[in-house]
Amino acid sequence: MNIRISEESINSKVKTIYLYIIIIFSIPTIILLYKSIEWHPILDSPIFQYIAYKILNGVTPYKEIFDMNLPGTYWIHIITIKIFGLNSIGFRITDLIFLFIILLSGGLILKEYGSVAVFTFIAVFSGIHLAGGEANMGERDYFMTGFVGLSLYFIIQYIKKSKNINLFIAGIFIGYAGFIKPTSYILYFLIVLILLIKKNGNNKIIMDSILLTIGVCIFPGIFTYWLYKNGGINDFVNICVNYLPIYQNGSISSTFKLIYSIWKSPLDILIAGSLIILPIVYDNLFKQDKKRETTYLLLFVGVLFFLFNFVIKGQAENKYRLYPGYYFFAIYAGIIISTTLKEENLKTKLSGTIYLMISMSIICMYTILTIYKKNSEINYNSYITKEKETEKEIIKILRKDGIRKDEKIQIFDVVGGANILLKLGVNPATKYLQEVHFTEMQWKGNFPLYLQKQWDNFIFTLYSEKPEYIVMLKSSYFYREKVSNIGVEYEVRNLLNRFYHIINENNQFIIYKLK
Repeated sequence: MNIRISEESINSKVKTIYLYIIIIFSIPTIILLYKSIEWHPILDSPIFQYIAYKILNGVTPYKEIFDMNLPGTYWIHIITIKIFGLNSIGFRITDLIFLFIILLSGGLILKEYGSVAVFTFIAVFSGIHLAGGEANMGERDYFMTGFVGLSLYFIIQYIKKSKNINLFIAGIFIGYAGFIKPTSYILYFLIVLILLIKKNGNNKIIMDSILLTIGVCIFPGIFTYWLYKNGGINDFVNICVNYLPIYQNGSISSTFKLIYSIWKSPLDILIAGSLIILPIVYDNLFKQDKKRETTYLLLFVGVLFFLFNFVIKGQAENKYRLYPGYYFFAIYAGIIISTTLKEENLKTKLSGTIYLMISMSIICMYTILTIYKKNSEINYNSYITKEKETEKEIIKILRKDGIRKDEKIQIFDVVGGANILLKLGVNPATKYLQEVHFTEMQWKGNFPLYLQKQWDNFIFTLYSEKPEYIVMLKSSYFYREKVSNIGVEYEVRNLLNRFYHIINENNQFIIYKLK
């Protein structure tokens, strides 16, 4: 009896230590949460926000604006603009709502593992997300993770209670996630595989799979009808069939770069720590624990979904691609830390304490760097600071020059141009918001036929419309003279030399005005 009391006393003290570690190392995250209210959309987000704004003003998506992103992303921005208006604070609120959704789904999943697991997950994931700064705010992989997390919770509820409604709801969330990022449908196939493994009878497997599929198809059906009604369905299908494969092939990174990008992020300590401590807590986690079915499911789904999702996307440069990994490994960290409490061996509890302290201290370091606007592997702060200053300067110059709202402007950039369009309230001269469609894949020689047709449309419109202003940002391949296709480079230079003159130039941008 005294031994049991002693063990309970030790566990209680260790639990208190864990919670204190989490609270203390989360202080920078809380500070950063407060400071993040002033953030505004940057990188990819302004593009989606601009397209959503134009859709609300009657523009047909895909037909009148060429873009390879899916309607699920636009809808989030459309709803944000309708509720909060077209402003930075509204989008910041949407980002925080999704953070709440992600933390809620993870917290509900980990509820049965105890408060230490829940608070570890909350501290780890929220710390990583906020440490990503403005660059990670409202990214598609982040939004996708919110829907994946909710679907995962309902899958677990179905496994536990065998209530088909949970499977149906899980399917609905997967369906929406798939129209943000199509790789989300990997989760659908993993669930079907789980249904087959459970072997509850052939008829039940078939019925459950059909129910899941119906749920998955609901939002794709809604989006398809929406595009059909707006007249954009043919162009959407065209882009999906003809352009997406080109874009995907042109953006794939090497295996080494993919692995390296993981180890140059907060995932490195989460993965390494999990692999080190997992053998120590294995028996308690997988053999004795009543929650082992949930643990197996989380491990099976999480690892496979993250790996397939990351490899299929194949892009190592952008750390926001790692969001599913952040989510699942934050969950694993919570499970492993909480399991060390049950171990009688004090060395195991010490290992858990060290793992928690190292993980939280590294995440804390990332958050502190972002608080002080210093550059890190995940926040791109040096780039963002320059981009924000550049946007303000360009807007100031164009307003001083007397740009009118009925005038058109074409911005050559990889990112950032949409923010300028939004703040000036002007339209692009072509239906192409970004030059990345033609330059980011660094084509050597001729374009594929479909891409050549798009380029012909783009350059013909520029020559015929001749927008009053053309802005070339430093991010542009044309600005840096890194365009691989010589013909494309010549056509743009010829346009600028014949019809435009420079009204402002520095080491961040060039502004051309029609002669």
